[in-house]
Amino acid sequence: MGLTDDKTMVNGDTPKELDKNGRRTKAAEEILSTEVSYCNGLDLLVEHFIQPMKIYGILSMDEIDVIFSNIESLHGLSKEMVSKLKLRLENWEVESTIIGDVLVEMFSYLKMFKPYFDSRSAANQLRIRYEKSNDRFRNFLSRVNCGQTLDSLLLMPIQRIPRYQLLLKELVKRTEPEHPDFENLTEALAKAQETATDLNEHIRQIENESKIFEIINMFPNDDLDLIISDSNNSPKMKPS
Repeated sequence: MGLTDDKTMVNGDTPKELDKNGRRTKAAEEILSTEVSYCNGLDLLVEHFIQPMKIYGILSMDEIDVIFSNIESLHGLSKEMVSKLKLRLENWEVESTIIGDVLVEMFSYLKMFKPYFDSRSAANQLRIRYEKSNDRFRNFLSRVNCGQTLDSLLLMPIQRIPRYQLLLKELVKRTEPEHPDFENLTEALAKAQETATDLNEHIRQIENESKIFEIINMFPNDDLDLIISDSNNSPKMKPS
């Protein structure tokens, strides 16, 4: 469809408006596409690690709970979010379709991430210890062929909360204040920011421990508990 002399489309949208609407559409699509990718990662955790470990008794139920915490609940939450967002985007009209209500509803459950974050220190210690000392666990991990490591998959929920913030900021930025979705989107963004603030200290601790465990893997004969204890008791630097 061609442009008129005043560069207005037949449907009334100028090229500038089309670009703005395209950016809003892209921002909404990215929320869905990244959630699908995240959900697929949790699928791998459940199908290739948790379920086989339970079936074949690789670890006890208590040990599985320590390492994976409530990952299956987070998986269920993500699947529901994907399903609801797909329904909205399948019938997408940039000026009228809303997804903010879905995000507000789903983000009210972000508190479910806290038990997972809280469990990471003990989970990392147990996992690293068993990778060194538990032949059955180590052999099981070596046989899993899903394209990703257990470590990288376990990090996905940690990375998702900050990503929600970035994605929502972009969508709010691309949504006009008079749009019917603007209020819900700003509420969803506030929920994501609140959760991220609450969990930031956990994120820093997990990042620090990940660096420590990388060092531990370089010294396989050293005592794991001693190294972790020393790192936890080392003086903390005050922010400048």
